[in-house]
Amino acid sequence: MGITQIAECFKDIGLAHLLGTPEIPEGTQLIHRIECPYGPLVEEKLDAWLAAHTIAEV
Repeated sequence: MGITQIAECFKDIGLAHLLGTPEIPEGTQLIHRIECPYGPLVEEKLDAWLAAHTIAEV
């Protein structure tokens, strides 16, 4: 995923306000979500979003 896709992903899961903070700086790759202080919240929101959408929508 590129930076644009990361921003869209965080927007879709309702956490766009966290991007660009010291905890999740701009340019953070999605794989690093687990290491950040908000990791559990990001995982929870991402899991819920994915469960609510079909593969075609994703």
